[in-house]
Amino acid sequence: MNNHHRFVLPSILVAAAVMLGGCIGTEPDDDLEESMEEAEPTTQDGEALQQVSAASYNGVCGSGYAVIDSHALTGGTVYLAYNRSTGYNCVVTIRNTSGTRISMNAKVSRAGQPWISDPGQFTTYAGPVKVHAPHACIDWGGEIGTSKFYEYNSHCS
Repeated sequence: MNNHHRFVLPSILVAAAVMLGGCIGTEPDDDLEESMEEAEPTTQDGEALQQVSAASYNGVCGSGYAVIDSHALTGGTVYLAYNRSTGYNCVVTIRNTSGTRISMNAKVSRAGQPWISDPGQFTTYAGPVKVHAPHACIDWGGEIGTSKFYEYNSHCS
């Protein structure tokens, strides 16, 4: 076995850990956060960037949800996922690394309607929050500490 093959196996194990970390259990752990940190985007290519971002999403919205948008925050990312079969949008705000509790929030609503939110002091993520909005525009966003992102009247279907 040459040196090249010695490094392939750990890469495969890291990829498998990232994939499984988002699919099992209900509470994120430090290993998942470390995997998420390694999977952060390093390219400006929009398509590759979306694939990498989706890989770091933790799957907390449930099965059938696909990431359709995301926005980087200082210390993490806010994700918007959509379930085509149910018509639900889901937002979760995820920190890059787990740590001491910090003010976080995840918000979503039908455009112009009251927010559905999950504000609080969290170690890893805020949300998920969901709204049923097939064929309607939504407002969505999230916060980590003082870093905030909100988008209004978007993802109209």
